[in-house]
Amino acid sequence: MNPQARHTLTYTRHTQTTHPTTTNPHIPHSTPTHTNHTHHTHTHTHHSLTHINHTHHTQPHAPHKHMPHAPHTPYTHTHTHKPHTNTHKVRTNSIMTTLQKTDGTVTSSILETMNKMLDHLIKDDGEDENQHHKNIRKTIEEPICISDDAECTQREIKQKIECFNRKKATLMEEIASDVLLRTFNKFPRIITAIYNQFLIRGNFPRRCKTAKIILIAKPNKENGMDTYKYRPISQQNIGGKVLEELLINRINCHMYKNELLTDSQYGFTPQKSKTDAAMEAKAFIEREQEIRKFVIMTALDVNGAFNVAWWRSILSSLTDAECPRNLYYLSQGYFSQRTAALTTNNLSIERRVTKGCPQESCCGHGYRNLLYNSIFNLQFTSRTKLIAFADDLIILTKGDSFVEAEN
Repeated sequence: MNPQARHTLTYTRHTQTTHPTTTNPHIPHSTPTHTNHTHHTHTHTHHSLTHINHTHHTQPHAPHKHMPHAPHTPYTHTHTHKPHTNTHKVRTNSIMTTLQKTDGTVTSSILETMNKMLDHLIKDDGEDENQHHKNIRKTIEEPICISDDAECTQREIKQKIECFNRKKATLMEEIASDVLLRTFNKFPRIITAIYNQFLIRGNFPRRCKTAKIILIAKPNKENGMDTYKYRPISQQNIGGKVLEELLINRINCHMYKNELLTDSQYGFTPQKSKTDAAMEAKAFIEREQEIRKFVIMTALDVNGAFNVAWWRSILSSLTDAECPRNLYYLSQGYFSQRTAALTTNNLSIERRVTKGCPQESCCGHGYRNLLYNSIFNLQFTSRTKLIAFADDLIILTKGDSFVEAEN
């Protein structure tokens, strides 16, 4: 943040008021810090709100008596206008501030800051790859010869629409969930047929593949200059979110029914929590300590796990799990032609996305767990135990001695 103060325009109704205030150099129209005034001089005029004279009074105003003003100073009335508030709750993004670049310098404009943030969040699917990556690309290009999953029912679609908060609206939603629900109640067969056509054709609608990025500053990191101080949230329209729920729930049903997901993943998993993960690690350590063995715990945290999730690896995991054909092709459509937009003030930047799972999206956590599940398929010794919560991983190794546990 630039500590220098400068003059900005404080907007009121109809016209402007000029105040010297300290503002964010990146936000031309950021909210200034006002000086508290004990009393204000208020008189009446018609539809003219400009400069307001601030004075201190030692005596109360006489009723209906106008105070003297400087020449050509318009009047203003005593009524304070309350800003209009929407009944829907809209999550607003944090004010973007100066960020530090890799060369040690800092961003000098809001446009440069936005591009720096997008470079951090959106990673390109580069061409640098080894033979393992080439084999995965070849695998997902082969046709799927597995039967389709059943079509969606009216009850299933209605339940998915009802699970969204009707009082909470996002900036990306063209219609609110309550409007979609009323439309469904009026035309249940038509809405069901539309969603089943998406499932049959494996076609995820293009307008549902654009996410609006909302940046939320992490606690106690608001004044930092690192890109990791923001937690990105992806907002999408309600129609696309319902389709995502239908898709990922059916994929999870297939995975759990065939016992293809590990029991050691405690993040975004039904009837499991981070407390259960901690208790599982505690039980493993105590059990070994009772018989005088050594335990070494290694904690791994993958930075930007959502941002670097490789789509082709997720599709390969669906192929290995013999996922129903229509669910696979709809997932393939979900991972194509995606874009993300970052907007602040009157600027908006949209970029093409080629990897990563949108945070706070309905499919993001499910696909990420599917990708992370491959770690548990690696060959470990019988002395090793893995416990995961989302992208946080704990590796526990035991041994009769410290050297044995370490190796």
